[in-house]
Amino acid sequence: MKHFLSSIFLLGLFLGTQAQNDALIFANARIIDVEKARVSAPVFIQIKRGRIERITRNRAMLAQGTARFIDLKGKYVMPGLWDMHTHTWDRWAFDLLLANGVTGYRGMFEPMDSVRNWRKEAAHGKLLAPDMYVAGPIVDGAKPVWQGSVALKDVFKVEHVVDSLIRLGVDFIKVYSLLSPEVYRKLAEVCRDRGIPFAGHVPTAIRLEEAIQLGQASSEHLYGALAASNSRADHFFAVMSGEVYDSTLTSYPKVRAFHLKYFDAQRARNVMGKLAQSQTWICPTLTVNRSISKLNEPQHLADSRLKYIPPVLRAQWHPRNDFRFQRADEDYFSREKTLFQIEQNLVGQMEKAGVKLLAGTDYPNPYVFPGFSLHDELELMVAGGVSIPGALRSATLNPAIFMQRVHELGTVSVGKFADLLILEANPLEAIQNTRSVAGVVLRGKWLDKKTLDRSLQQLETRFRIPKGRN
Repeated sequence: MKHFLSSIFLLGLFLGTQAQNDALIFANARIIDVEKARVSAPVFIQIKRGRIERITRNRAMLAQGTARFIDLKGKYVMPGLWDMHTHTWDRWAFDLLLANGVTGYRGMFEPMDSVRNWRKEAAHGKLLAPDMYVAGPIVDGAKPVWQGSVALKDVFKVEHVVDSLIRLGVDFIKVYSLLSPEVYRKLAEVCRDRGIPFAGHVPTAIRLEEAIQLGQASSEHLYGALAASNSRADHFFAVMSGEVYDSTLTSYPKVRAFHLKYFDAQRARNVMGKLAQSQTWICPTLTVNRSISKLNEPQHLADSRLKYIPPVLRAQWHPRNDFRFQRADEDYFSREKTLFQIEQNLVGQMEKAGVKLLAGTDYPNPYVFPGFSLHDELELMVAGGVSIPGALRSATLNPAIFMQRVHELGTVSVGKFADLLILEANPLEAIQNTRSVAGVVLRGKWLDKKTLDRSLQQLETRFRIPKGRN
């Protein structure tokens, strides 16, 4: 029952304010055009049945009747944000997402039973949940990294696995690091035949150039780009494919050290050129990369937003409790900080080269917070050289294009879903202004600032650790 409290609270407020009044009219709304990077004059926005029905400067053009009228007094309206790399395993995350204007997410490893239930409840008005575009279980090699993944060793089983996932209702297939080249190539072929996208990690034994050729929809964390930017790439892939043995490449930290040691800026530029001409998108997840590099810093481990995170997850986040970082030393964190700077700068260079970018966070990895960290991600992208309009598009219009849903998402336009973020300040002037949330519209449902703040307060109360316990 506790899992339902915060969402029921939001739902109750909605039912009390709008359930009997489907139409909603915003007055004096200044629309952020993320595509053309400009702001409109104050307009009226009329919303009905979950979609934007009319945008006009003439009040006489609005429908007459009992629509709820809200004067935004010059506030800014932009499309709701999308986090394009998440792992949502429990509905408590929904309140954090919505409170931060995140009205949709791409799930890169989610329980499909839960996803189906969430979608059903949302469709029947019983749950306020962001839009979901999900992969279900990861498809990995014979010995998967993560429990719950699909272990795929044999080429002849690929069709069965893909068809089974399609029957589960996944929107795309998530590929992972340990897939063998033979299985990966067959999976790409089957996905193409079935008409379903595949995205995720470029397997360690596969070159990014081949993943592009085979049609991988997106590459995560810049892993493939770093491997392709290595001056000893031929040796690296010979080792990863098992052709030769190298004791300096027998673990993930050693691989990262190898990529740092042999990073080649010219090769990186060549990779960007190939990506720019391809249909493969890059989701850099700078937030999680930065967070990992800071796990040895006490102030990072004391983030004030921890109060919104379940105590069990907080404990799991501490590096002493995470199998990936228990043996990490100062050299490891120093190296990760240097690599993060390279990765951050690469993202800025990618935008200038024309590479297609998606904003994603990879929550709930350590100290990556649902909702809040998407704003972190946008700020990190801009700090790395991405333009403010480019960063905004990476979380709005670009996801709509990527998912082939630009007819219903991605801009504030007539006919599209009314998934909107209302801001106090103009994000085109400073990317930090995406945090100035004044309200959110989810499929036409108005959630004002007071409602959103109360949902956060309820989470804080629910997850408060009693004194004397830690």
